[in-house]
Amino acid sequence: MIHVFLQLTPPLAFAEYKLMQGRGTGTFFVRHRIKLRRVYMFNRKAGVAAALTAALLFVMPFEAFAKAESASNLTELAKLVNQHGVNREESFEIKYKGDMSDIDTIIEDSDFVFFERTVEMVDDPSTHEDADYLAATMNMSDERYSVSYNEKNVVSFVIPYFETRQQAQYVNGEVPKILEELGVDQMSNYDKVKAIHDWVCNKITYVDDATNCSSMYSAVHDGKGLCNSYAICMYRLCVEAGVPCKFVGGQGGPEGSRDAAHAWNIVALGDKWYLLDATWDDGDDGISYDYFLKGSSDFDAASEGDNKHTLERAYLEDFAKEFPIATTAFKEGMNDENVTVKIGSDDYPEPDPTPTPTVTPTPTVTPTPTVTPTPTVTPTPTVTPTPVPVDTLTITPSTAEVFIGETKTLTANSPLDGATITWTSSDDSVATVKDGVVTGVSLGTATITASDGKDTATATITVKDSGIEPEYVPMYVGDKEKLTADGKIKYYEVDEEGWKKIAKIQKKGKRLVVKAKNPGIITITAYGKNDVVLGQWVVDVAEEEF
Repeated sequence: MIHVFLQLTPPLAFAEYKLMQGRGTGTFFVRHRIKLRRVYMFNRKAGVAAALTAALLFVMPFEAFAKAESASNLTELAKLVNQHGVNREESFEIKYKGDMSDIDTIIEDSDFVFFERTVEMVDDPSTHEDADYLAATMNMSDERYSVSYNEKNVVSFVIPYFETRQQAQYVNGEVPKILEELGVDQMSNYDKVKAIHDWVCNKITYVDDATNCSSMYSAVHDGKGLCNSYAICMYRLCVEAGVPCKFVGGQGGPEGSRDAAHAWNIVALGDKWYLLDATWDDGDDGISYDYFLKGSSDFDAASEGDNKHTLERAYLEDFAKEFPIATTAFKEGMNDENVTVKIGSDDYPEPDPTPTPTVTPTPTVTPTPTVTPTPTVTPTPTVTPTPVPVDTLTITPSTAEVFIGETKTLTANSPLDGATITWTSSDDSVATVKDGVVTGVSLGTATITASDGKDTATATITVKDSGIEPEYVPMYVGDKEKLTADGKIKYYEVDEEGWKKIAKIQKKGKRLVVKAKNPGIITITAYGKNDVVLGQWVVDVAEEEF
């Protein structure tokens, strides 16, 4: 272990930091609580001091060794805040060379217009973690949030987040899987929005816990969320599916009320933007479409009493000009009937009575040549496809992927009546097979062979890792943490010998309850049915430092 002593100002003081290397990962975890000013490093082996200093420079998220960042206007400031935010840095400093009244406005603004408007508009095409996603992930309601500056015009930001960097990376890996599962590639933009809206409503259970259930991670990983989670999921999935979408906020209650903070979305179809509130569409009786792709005049038509949506100041004026909201709902009357309509290029279709050309379906009368479907008698050759499989043994599917511990069922089609199929694997250490059911054992590729006594057929199986990334969990001695897995836990394993001296672990359904006993680092892996990995955590226990 390396001991690092930090000189703090003001007042002059010292604090000891611990730099620990994560087990087998090459990752360094730095436990810190106070802002760094100067660093002095001591090690009994002077010969490694230079190397240790270099390592520390790369892993510590402080600006102590770098030239202070600077911004000349609010746009430049927003870009720098965006960079720190994407990395989930909770505290950072930027020298402001513009008019300090700009910073006074940020400090005094209870509507957070700088973050919800200026920072939100910083959109780097190389990532989906900035812009609206970042602004919605910043937790300005946390008591730790602060913006201040000193006599040298250095602005200090302290910004808590609803989602850690590691949790954001988990979301990055899940979004493509969700969109592939929904099959959005072959859909019109309207159908994409509809499918995503339904997925969000089905996935999330509304939980009144702003601290732990306001992120996309809590929604995707745990299935729990508040309005913030619903809206941020709609935004992220729509944008990555190719549908323009924005995250907006305000109040969802009696007009003028500031006690009912709420979040929802606007979505673009054609040249108009439509209002959408997945939270209010997720009712106790199932999904509704009362707030699905509505216009400014009918968004709250289904609201009871004096409840209505009121946008915050950040989403008015210039924002409203840049993102003009349609007056009435998209294809009025379609939403409640839940009808899927292909829009083609998704040009904005005002309810046009021109569908009188639906009279042209009278030429579907001309399908008197539907008499010609008598030539569908000629598809008697469709009887011939049956002899095709009679010639040889086949396996479906012929290629497949499976995660370690998961199974995949293969089907053998033999031309022999009552044939007995025998199954073998080219490498049982990679994948095993029994009665056509393949189980992934370890990373690699195996060839599965089926035989009916006369012919053989093969299928190629690729075994992949579950893709679950370990979650870093810092704890102090005496702390208790609940670790939630992706399903009901059958059993768990801990890599390190003697781990029971470091922590006590109890299995409860989908959770592991960990109580920290002594300093140390352990890696816990939770398994479900068929030995599928449901979660992995690196638990780092340290003594409380005062």
